Amino acid sequence: VVVCVVVVVVPVFGDGKCQLDNNANYQGNDLNSGVPMDSVDKCCALCSSMPSCTFFTFNPDAACPGASTKGCCHPKDSNAGRVDAKGRTSGSVNRPPPPPAPPGAKNILLLVADDLRPNINAAYDKQFMQTPNMDKFAAGALTFRRAYVQQQVCSPSRNSFMSGRRPDQTKTWNFIDDFREPSVGGNWSTMPGYFLEHGYQVYGAGKLYHPNKPAGNDGARSWTRYDSSTQKNMSCNGGKMKLADVQNSSTGEGSQWSRIIDCEENDAEAQLTFATLEHLKWATNGTDTRPFFIGMGHHRPHLPWISPDRFVKQYGDPFQYPLAKLQTYPTTASRMQWHPWFDQVIVEDVEPTTLQHYLRVGYYAAVSYTDYHFGLVLDALETSGAVENTVVLITGDHGWHLGERNMWEKKGLDELDCHVPLLIRVPWMPASHGKSTSALAEAVDFMPTFIDLAGLPPCTQNLGGMSLAPIIANPPQNGTGVGKKYAFSQFPRCNCTYATDKIDTFNGTCSPNYFNNYTHETGSTGAANHHVCLFTPREQFDWMGYSVRSDMYRYTMFVTWNGAELKPEWDKVYDEELYNHTGDTGLSADDIASEPLNLAFSPSPQALIVITQLRKILQEFFSNN
Repeated sequence: VVVCVVVVVVPVFGDGKCQLDNNANYQGNDLNSGVPMDSVDKCCALCSSMPSCTFFTFNPDAACPGASTKGCCHPKDSNAGRVDAKGRTSGSVNRPPPPPAPPGAKNILLLVADDLRPNINAAYDKQFMQTPNMDKFAAGALTFRRAYVQQQVCSPSRNSFMSGRRPDQTKTWNFIDDFREPSVGGNWSTMPGYFLEHGYQVYGAGKLYHPNKPAGNDGARSWTRYDSSTQKNMSCNGGKMKLADVQNSSTGEGSQWSRIIDCEENDAEAQLTFATLEHLKWATNGTDTRPFFIGMGHHRPHLPWISPDRFVKQYGDPFQYPLAKLQTYPTTASRMQWHPWFDQVIVEDVEPTTLQHYLRVGYYAAVSYTDYHFGLVLDALETSGAVENTVVLITGDHGWHLGERNMWEKKGLDELDCHVPLLIRVPWMPASHGKSTSALAEAVDFMPTFIDLAGLPPCTQNLGGMSLAPIIANPPQNGTGVGKKYAFSQFPRCNCTYATDKIDTFNGTCSPNYFNNYTHETGSTGAANHHVCLFTPREQFDWMGYSVRSDMYRYTMFVTWNGAELKPEWDKVYDEELYNHTGDTGLSADDIASEPLNLAFSPSPQALIVITQLRKILQEFFSNN
């Protein structure tokens, strides 16, 4: 066995360049497996020469992997904690401060909810919803009725909009990878990081990036400080929230949803809101006069739908709320799109009516709980004195089904998977206040929009979106206006058997004997995750689905995936869909929005013309990206 060791020679300039911490090991994300070094000065110099390195640990008593001599430097992009370690020296790089923000630069407040579909009372005409805080906010904001994410599951979506790049750029399509892979986006500026680089104080809390994707929420490369908890009330249930002790399979309580009956302040949602309120105080109390970027990501209404009892009770009798109109999966739709959920194993499985009613109220209550927390932060912004100079954006990370098309949750490319709420308040743009627009928007637009509205110089890196500022200044009521003509999304699919080129009779969930080698899950659970490739190495995807939304149509195609080159083979089309959205206002999850008829199943001459046009647009767009 021949072992090759790379020896890096760097100039020695440790004095004054790094803050050293003797007898300490810093836990954090290592940028590599270690570089052979014989002194802490050289380790400091190495870290200083790497744009992504902010911390390091030098161990003089151990060799790096593959090296024969002692002395190993571990450059890191984050510090997750200090551990006493005799003989080791850790440190941080004393980099020069970023240049000050431009005069008059505006503040940013980003509020993200997990799994939030457009179930907001005033903004999206959901009159049964109890969302008073977002309703008040909508009165001064612009509501985008047709906003779409670039992939319809947590980690890839957040890797996309937090970095300002599309999934084919981040190379992140599931829960395995992230954009900080050195050969992908090792030196990218992120959305919060760009503001950090331009003289802002930047704070984050909760779920903005997907947990540990990238490592440590991207650490000091994105944040001045990142906190998701404060001091819990240990005198109340030992610092834990207290749930109702109920297990009812007919209503889903105790599994899909639960009620908090005491110690609400110990819930993680409360804790991250408390942290955000602290961030807002620090940013506006006059001690630090720099403009701020503050992000807060709530986990609700992600499953399980855990909410204080009062939010469940305010919805009353679950049977007063209508269920989805389209209760079966359309026979013309691609079988690629349908995905299992809990006890749904095959496409013919339909959740019992009683359960559906209670599940809907469980979801509604979780949305109202999120609205409550958003309201606490919005009220604090009002009293801080900074509201008139602050852009505020409210959104979700992807869409969600509540029984429409006999589907629940996300993980596909139909309209309800891709569609998200988007409300943006810009106090100095009165033409947008209390208005809604039909303009198309994408989550990948958030980063360039913030940069534009804040008054920062444009990012010259290869971002995937465009600024929505022209739309906010002059929002169209019909059509796409001066903005983009198309919105694009994607999602991979995997064949459970790896042995045939057709999905089996279980519509992608595989047989009950299925075993997932990566996650060690068996039966329908492992197969369900595998069908949507959540834990399948990207080299082993079978197909990639690509979708384009125009003013009137949604066209989707599934093509063979070239795992060796991580790109689609456009000439190998497995399936296609075309849905007519003429008359779809973006305010309903039923009727046209639930896409009852796939026009590509038996296409008319007119449908063939549209398919040809949109297929060309879709292929050209993703080929160029």
